[in-house]
Amino acid sequence: MSNADLAADRLVLAKQGNKFEIWTMAWNLSGLIVLSLANSAHPSMAIIGMQMVALIHVFASGVVLSQLNGIDRRRDHFFLKVIAVVYGVATLYLLAKAVIGLMISKHYSENYLGILWLGLTYFAMWTLSRKKRMIGHALQNQILIHVSDMNRIDAYIALAAATGLMLSAFCGFFWADPLAALIIVGYMCEEGIAAWRASVEHGAAFTEVR
Repeated sequence: MSNADLAADRLVLAKQGNKFEIWTMAWNLSGLIVLSLANSAHPSMAIIGMQMVALIHVFASGVVLSQLNGIDRRRDHFFLKVIAVVYGVATLYLLAKAVIGLMISKHYSENYLGILWLGLTYFAMWTLSRKKRMIGHALQNQILIHVSDMNRIDAYIALAAATGLMLSAFCGFFWADPLAALIIVGYMCEEGIAAWRASVEHGAAFTEVR
């Protein structure tokens, strides 16, 4: 295959990655609105956690879109570090709220809107993750691969959050909502560490190439 053909294939893949990342950003922006409405009607720590995750991923999508459209790849490690730091701050905040919620045994009311949206999010994130991971490996784009992993785990934590809301709504388990929030805390901590390590590895690789 000629260099021109390879360049054309990479352009097609980049456009596909761009499309899927736009869909991801649109879903997360919609999620911020829907979950804000759900949380204002029936406060939930799990929903607060999912709002934080959605907000971080809107930023991550912006980074990926900028990169796919020509941003200097040397800045990948910087953006990964920013994502890691934001995850760290969000982790500490949600951890404090979840622990306090468990200590005071606060009961949460039924949040059917949150349950519905999180159920839809599970299927949406799982599908988008698979698509972006294939494109990321084809392009050798570390940030696209990283956000595909983020989206895959998004599906799992959306399911965990929905389960917590259902146990709270239908079984009256006061601990289910803050426990779901703690699962999200674990995810954010892991993703923050992974983003930081990826930034260090990318920075080292770029230095070697230079």
